[in-house]
Amino acid sequence: MSKGIPKGRKFIYSIFFALALGLGGFGYHQSVQKPELPITLKYRDSVFGKGYVAQFHNTSERHLKIKVTISSETTGEEKEGILDIAPTSIKEIGWAEGWQFSSGESVKVFNAAYKQAEYSIP
Repeated sequence: MSKGIPKGRKFIYSIFFALALGLGGFGYHQSVQKPELPITLKYRDSVFGKGYVAQFHNTSERHLKIKVTISSETTGEEKEGILDIAPTSIKEIGWAEGWQFSSGESVKVFNAAYKQAEYSIP
């Protein structure tokens, strides 16, 4: 009588081990295989304040909730927020929403179902 792993469990452990080897870098591969984020980002001059207004355009037919991180290397400031954007709609962020965009700032846009997108203001 052997005291090893029972045959049924050996098979399950073998399958699990094979999957673990094949998907060893699962987190990395998963992000590589995600589709591009269906958000385009454009800028326009602010009508009432200084700087630019960022326009986040959802180009998909689905409602999207995105996390936006805006940072300035010049001032060291960083802000994060969530935007809900209806299908094929645009949301704007500018000085009225608490951020006066200027040249050199970066914008990161994230949704778990897509690759992260990064933009910079020219």
